[in-house]
Amino acid sequence: MSVNDFELKTLRKNGEVHFHDRGPAERIERTIAEVRRVISDSVFGIPTTGEQAAEQKLIPILKELTSQLWEYLVSRVPPEERLIIGPDAGLWLVP
Repeated sequence: MSVNDFELKTLRKNGEVHFHDRGPAERIERTIAEVRRVISDSVFGIPTTGEQAAEQKLIPILKELTSQLWEYLVSRVPPEERLIIGPDAGLWLVP
């Protein structure tokens, strides 16, 4: 794992900490920045194009972020365990 990798950590009921290296952080950070840009742009676009158009622009990029992080994470946490997310960096700004 490198300093520039995106890392997820899970804490199990038994106290074990698992580290999940998602590889170079650049791709995920780029997706997070794109989510934030689309949300920011929607503030100005909604009055002219409407909420539905803004939502349609946001859905694909949110799906990309979901595939990069969420789908990976839930596939590694047993369903009987509770998942509590504590995001940091730019990820805490994503709804």
